[in-house]
Amino acid sequence: MADYTVRYVRKADKVSAKVFKWKTIELAAGEEIELTKKHNMDQTSVRALYPGTHLVELQVNGVRMAEAEFELR
Repeated sequence: MADYTVRYVRKADKVSAKVFKWKTIELAAGEEIELTKKHNMDQTSVRALYPGTHLVELQVNGVRMAEAEFELR
């Protein structure tokens, strides 16, 4: 199971996380796969976007495997 989490900057420098379901894949031992994903950072009525450093985390079977930061202006 491959999911990703976006840690959004909120008002007053708070942070909130949202987990997005991505793919369910079965791989044999030692088998590798390359995945790509685009995520639109659109403002919605539910989630306002604020400038600052946001974080994206990759989770595989519920275990955090990698992370990257990006700056939203």
